[in-house]
Parts: sequence; C-alpha cells; structure tokens
Amino acid sequence: MLEDKNLTRELVPGFISFEPITAGESGSRLYRIKREGGESLILKTTRPEDIPHYLIEQYPKIAETEYYFYREFFPALDLPGPEVLENGLFPDGGNYIFFSDISESFSIPSQTKYLKRAGWEKILRSYAVFHSFCELFFQKQEIPSWLNPPLEEKYCLEEIIATWEELSRHFLTQEIAGEIVFSGAFFNLVERVKNEVLEMKKTILHNDFFPGNIGLPLSGEKRAVILDWQLASSGPAPIDLAQMDISWDQNWLEFYTSEISRLLGKKISPETFGEKFFYCRLFNGAIFLPVILKAARRNQKAGKRMSPWMMGCLEKCTRDWKKALGEN
Repeated sequence: MLEDKNLTRELVPGFISFEPITAGESGSRLYRIKREGGESLILKTTRPEDIPHYLIEQYPKIAETEYYFYREFFPALDLPGPEVLENGLFPDGGNYIFFSDISESFSIPSQTKYLKRAGWEKILRSYAVFHSFCELFFQKQEIPSWLNPPLEEKYCLEEIIATWEELSRHFLTQEIAGEIVFSGAFFNLVERVKNEVLEMKKTILHNDFFPGNIGLPLSGEKRAVILDWQLASSGPAPIDLAQMDISWDQNWLEFYTSEISRLLGKKISPETFGEKFFYCRLFNGAIFLPVILKAARRNQKAGKRMSPWMMGCLEKCTRDWKKALGEN
C-alpha cells in the first residue's frame, strides 16, 4: 500500500485521504482518494507479483490489457464509464490507472440474480454496443497485440477429455460428471464444440462477468457500465453472454440480437444466434472445468467439500453437456 500511496502523492497533489477499497481476484488493488474540494477518484494498480499464478497461465497480459483498452478503445466506444485521469506502466511490469469515481451516478449490484428486467436490458445493451463496435473494427484491422490470447487456444481436445475423465473419478464430482464421460457421443461432442466455436466471427470479449464489474445507472441512462477489462481477449460474442447468470430464454436472445442487429446494420436471426450461444455455453463450461478440478483437489487436501457456488457451476455445465448429448 505504501508504494501506491507514494504514487498518489506524486500524481495527485492536494489529496487529503487514501482509503483501500478492495484487492481483486486478479491481484489488483483499488483505492478511493479524496482531494481538497471534495473531489473523489479511484486508483487501480496491478503488479505481476500480486497476480495469482493460475491467472498468469491463462491471461499472460493481464497487467497491461486494461491499460491499452482505456487508451486505445474506450474513447471510441459509445458507452458510459469512468474517465481515465492518469495512467501508466510501472518500470518493472504492471500498470496504474486513476479513474473518476462513478459511485454517485452508478450502483454496483451485490448479486445479479436479483436484478429486474430493466437492469439486464441495460447490461445487454452495453455488451451489444461493445461487441458490435469490435466486430466492425476487426473487419478493418488486426486483433490488437495487447489482448490476452483467444479462449480457443485453451480448448485443447486432449486436455478437455482428460479433465472430464478426472472429474468422473474424483469422489466429489464423479456422480455429476460420470454420465457424460461414459456417453458414446462424448468424444465427438468435444471435437464438435471446438469446431463450431472456431468458425464463429470474432470480437473482443470482456471475459469477466460478475456483479462487481457492473455499474447500473441511478438516473435515466439506458446502458450499464462495464468495469475491469484485465481479462479481455478475442473470441465469439456469445461467450461473454454465456458467462451471465441471467435466466436465458428466447425473449432475451431476441432482445440482444435486436440490439446488435441495429448496431451492425444487418439482421441477425435469434434462432441462428441461439445455436451459437448454446455451443459457447458448452465451450465455457469445458474451459472452466480445470478450475473446478483444481478446487476439488485443493478442498480434498484440506478436508473440505467444494463450495455450493462451485458445485452449482459444475451442475449447470453438466446439464448443458447432457442436453447436447441427448441424455437429459
């Protein structure tokens, strides 16, 4: 904290308070800073030594992606969000960003599962704006080098199969995963999921949907703020949507496709998009499985069972795969 406070002292003359807010899962640290006159701003710092090893493995550019996103992309996006007041890269790696404080205009939900329809509409509008802008951008320019590697690079057929097989043997997960592994169509489905996702058009993915990364407007703004772009990578837009804990149905697919059709200037069929969306749900589940397996091993050593949230994620993934295998 001392280093971050010294950074604030150097770049924010006249600050009168320096309050830690939180330390994120990605190793970032957030602080609220008060200046003379009552102005409030947010400092976010990310240093390589604070980033968990498992995240560095999957997102090697985590310490610089958000920095370049706000420098090169955000100013061109028609989205609400914090103003970047100052940012830079640390000499030894990592970055810092001073943001305006949006807490007087936007609220961060504690849980998204209790959001009303109007809240979800604002979130989906923002994702549609972002996805459409980036899809059009990729038609003219190459994928930015500062993004984290595309998710499809993590979908190795041999590793996915091996992970399912380990889940089917582990005492905490064998009952849930066993039926899938021993299905005659399992191996074909593993390969088909990857092939389907690889053929989809690419955009930039936010890749980190969770309540703390969403700001809902307190006034008449029709779009939500999307925060924390450190895990951003490239891939098909439905992958971002598949991470949401919304109760997806045809109405929501129609809402999103209507928004993105208008922004792209072409008609996107909800039925066609729904097929892609389902494959991306299968893909997301498979990518997440190694994390579940590591948690199961860690908890076993500690004499604990997996958390209800983790088991819930596995159960949702399993339901999707069973449905695709025709076994539900």
